[in-house]
Amino acid sequence: MTTKTRMIRHTVAALGFASLAACAAAVPAVSHAAAPAASAISAPRASTASARIVQAVGAENEYADVIRQIGGRHVSVLGVINDPTTDPHTYESSTKDAGAVAKAQLIVQNGLGYDDFMGHLEAASPNKNRTVIDVGSLLGYKTGANPHLWYKPTTMTQVAAKIASTLASYDPADKATFNANLTRFVASLTPWKAALNTLHRRYAGTPVAVTEPVFDYTLQAAGLTILTPHRFELAIQEGNDPSPQDAQIEANLLSQKKVKAFFYNQQAVEAVTTKLLGIARAKRIPIVGVYETMPLAKDYQGWMMAEVTAVAKALGQGVSTERIS
Repeated sequence: MTTKTRMIRHTVAALGFASLAACAAAVPAVSHAAAPAASAISAPRASTASARIVQAVGAENEYADVIRQIGGRHVSVLGVINDPTTDPHTYESSTKDAGAVAKAQLIVQNGLGYDDFMGHLEAASPNKNRTVIDVGSLLGYKTGANPHLWYKPTTMTQVAAKIASTLASYDPADKATFNANLTRFVASLTPWKAALNTLHRRYAGTPVAVTEPVFDYTLQAAGLTILTPHRFELAIQEGNDPSPQDAQIEANLLSQKKVKAFFYNQQAVEAVTTKLLGIARAKRIPIVGVYETMPLAKDYQGWMMAEVTAVAKALGQGVSTERIS
């Protein structure tokens, strides 16, 4: 979802394919294992008092997680938006967030209007030595593009590389460590990308419906065809009522079983979504709930893999995964 003007408030603010398991087994696990809640992400204290600790903030917990994976014990990280049980667009910044931004040397934010509150926090505590990585700008996107960039398979490789080089500029003595962590991180994305390729090979062109464009980048990477009217997606994304015509087209996709799966943002369920979920369940169309905020028990790689596995189960077995555990 992008900025919902009616909701954002600133304070300053298996198929079960064997191939999935095989791919996962083929790549060594990243040593960090499952990440804790991003708001609690904080690197262990360095072994010596003289070790450099870079203060960092990720506007969303998935970016905070990648900072931590690249920086390891050389970073202390706060994830600002970190609750996967609520709509992130109702976020209000806190004094804790403001304090973290004030002392941060590195900030990673999504951009594209998704987390405009960060600009307010940064402006309240100017720091010429602070580096802000705006992911939308880094990737060359313009305002108006789908802002859910973490679901695009090429995004985090580029973000992680920028994080590694930025950390090295603050802590040159540990550049080799950051580069080694970057290499491990990029390798750890291989099972996810392999699973997407498998989906593409088996299901390219398969019609699906969505409530909004949260998961569109992944669905497109898997070669699936989104039949939902784009106007409908944007209306729901912005918290507006879709036109009666578009709402009827969307309902017909489900009631007439024109799609093989239905994807919805389980963090922002309103009346129109509830109605569509009821139709999908009645017609036994598999449902997949997707997230804007990384689930607390996952790291970025685990989150992406869980979502793709849910797609595989929906298309291959007709199994719904409305929540990721």
